[in-house]
Amino acid sequence: MKKLFLLILTIACILIAGCTSTTPTPGMSTQNTAKPTPQITLPNTPTTPQTTTLIQEKTDTSAPAKMSLTSNSFSDQGSIPSRYTCDGQDMSPQLSWNNIPPNTHSLMLIVEDRDTGVFTHWRIFNIPPTVSEFPEDVQKSQTLPGGIVQGSNNFGVIGYRGPCPPGDKAHHYFFTLYALDLGPTLSWDTTKKDIASHVIGTAEIMGTYARG
Repeated sequence: MKKLFLLILTIACILIAGCTSTTPTPGMSTQNTAKPTPQITLPNTPTTPQTTTLIQEKTDTSAPAKMSLTSNSFSDQGSIPSRYTCDGQDMSPQLSWNNIPPNTHSLMLIVEDRDTGVFTHWRIFNIPPTVSEFPEDVQKSQTLPGGIVQGSNNFGVIGYRGPCPPGDKAHHYFFTLYALDLGPTLSWDTTKKDIASHVIGTAEIMGTYARG
């Protein structure tokens, strides 16, 4: 009886040991056969650098040159030599001009003393735009070659009369050239008021003169 009990106990122990054993059954793999999750590798996308294109707007700096008036006889803002005044030969000074507007039909020149109101010393008009200079001592006649016309001045005579200021104080004499969109059909008595709405360009120089 005792032997039978020991046999039953031994068999039970064997069975319990077989159920709880961690020893792998021969032929069976203990390796984890689960497939790893594949890694998704995105291709390297090249980064395009942002380039700023500086578009510089072209500025037209070729504006037409300003109409100008000059003299070899005296400098702008300078003193007028006596030979061009009533104290000398009273001849007109040399004058030249350039950069006349392209649509100029005629030119007009006026010389004024503005220290005594406005006293006119010379009015000459119907100057063709092809003319760019007056030599000194322009003839004192109403008509000149090329259809140029001279009007009367405030001395009451035709042509140029030079500076002749009263007293010993210096006066300022303005030589103003007007480019006009009309003419050359102006009459000898044309004034600045008559051409006011037809001026398309001007140029000016100023000279001074004092007596004594």
